[in-house]
Amino acid sequence: MSETSPTRARPEFAVVVPALDEAQTVPELIAELRMVFDAHALQGEVIFVDDGSTDGSAELATRIAAGWPAFRVLRHERNLGKTEALLTASAATEAEWLILFDADLQYSPRELPRFVQRLHEGWDVVTARKRGRYEKQLVSTIYNQLSRLCFGVPVSDLNSMKGFRRSLLSRFPLKHDWHRYLVVLAHTHGATMTELDVPLFPRRHGQSRYGSSLRIVTAFLDLLAVASFLIFRVGLKTLKLTAAR
Repeated sequence: MSETSPTRARPEFAVVVPALDEAQTVPELIAELRMVFDAHALQGEVIFVDDGSTDGSAELATRIAAGWPAFRVLRHERNLGKTEALLTASAATEAEWLILFDADLQYSPRELPRFVQRLHEGWDVVTARKRGRYEKQLVSTIYNQLSRLCFGVPVSDLNSMKGFRRSLLSRFPLKHDWHRYLVVLAHTHGATMTELDVPLFPRRHGQSRYGSSLRIVTAFLDLLAVASFLIFRVGLKTLKLTAAR
């Protein structure tokens, strides 16, 4: 992993943006993020994690964001995945909170102040409840309902924009692709959580690089793996009590 970044004071929060071949979106992404940061005087940073892109995303982001000290670029030499991008960013920041934000701008940067406000209120996890039509909506609904049934998670949408205390990542492992179960793992470890209604917009450019039919199957296999981890590591009694809340 390599990094391009200026030296700056400790940020309050870090917006983590995993990106794989998002060069077409990068100019709009940086412009809109900077506009929101400036308009609301946000005391945070943006960590753009280039996850092995081959289209020059990292170089373009570095060039466009030059002169904006709140924006940092980290690079994976090869594609590792969104979970690994999140962990890379977490290890590179001292921020109290992380906000996982997709590079494709299906969520608007204008939502960031709302997430920061809720985190300031003391919540450990803040998730987005997607509003609007989107690809694989039926699969997402089944996946969320099954996860809530199995784990008793008190929020509606597990795999969406989310903000959370960075310290949570030291309390449980995040294996490959387990970012989608971060909310489940946090809940079973006692984290408080709330959700916000957030509109979901169509991708502006290209197609998702982090989604495929194979990943749908993998997600359900991971569901079983997470359940097994919680039963054997956290304890069956704890899991049952959590689901009963």
